[in-house]
Formats: sequence, structure tokens, C-alpha cells
Amino acid sequence: DSLHAQQIGTTLVVDYIRHDRWPLADSTFTTTWRALAVFTRGGSTWQLVRHSLAWLVQPVHALPVDSTALQPFVGRYRIAPGYIDDVHWEGGHLVATASGQAHGAQLVPVSDNAFSPDGLGAVLVFERDAHGRITGYVQAYPDGRIVRAPRLPAAR
Repeated sequence: DSLHAQQIGTTLVVDYIRHDRWPLADSTFTTTWRALAVFTRGGSTWQLVRHSLAWLVQPVHALPVDSTALQPFVGRYRIAPGYIDDVHWEGGHLVATASGQAHGAQLVPVSDNAFSPDGLGAVLVFERDAHGRITGYVQAYPDGRIVRAPRLPAAR
């Protein structure tokens, strides 16, 4: 999509923007990356010595959702043993604050059950049982990690 190369002596630095597109249901899903590759010349050949990709976050488009529709998401979710995500109201917004964190991430609604923490592109999708009750959430990270956080019983 774009390519910039600069040779400095026996070193070549190449950077470019990469767009990956693939079909998802009846639409197309696109991710954008900045790539950096560093080559060195050894005789008549170039060798790749470093390559990195950085995910370029696209701002999300928040859906208008009233607080009544968001209330069922309020609760506590176990990310890992001893590490809890507390989804609660703060300043009129749904916020997720993990154990030990001073500040939480505002959950920006992007669909009926999906939110983007702070609107930065990552996605957190809440799961429901057959009766429509929230049972937990799944969060995908740009590095490919997937975290499943089951909902904890309400405190009494």
C-alpha cells in the first residue's frame, strides 16, 4: 500500500503501511499495520535482521444505547484467578476496572453485546445464556490473545 526505503551504508530500512482484508459474514474486516524491516548487506545479498508490525488503531463509532440496555452488563468478571474485572457505572458511562488498577476503561458500545474499551479498537464481547442473561465476556487482543472472563455471582 505504501513503501519507503532508505539505505544508509550497508543498512536498508524499509517501512510501509499494510492493510489486511478478509470477508466476515456479509462485510469485509480490515486491519491496518505499520511494518518496519531492517536489512544489512553481506556481500551481494541482503539479510533481514529485524521485522516488526504495529497495529494501527482505528477509532470506533459508538452506537447510541440507553442506560437501561447497558445495566445487565454491570457485574464482576474473573479474568484470571485473583484478577477481577469490575464493570460498573462511573460518570454516566459503563466502565471496566481490573484488580489493582486506579482507573478503568470506558466501555464504548459498538453493537448490542460488544464494546471497545476506551474506543481504541480492541473488542470485548459479552456472552449470554439461552435466557438472555450475561454469563461472561470474551476479549480479543491485537496480538492474537483471547481472554474469556466468566461472570461471578453477585455479592450478597
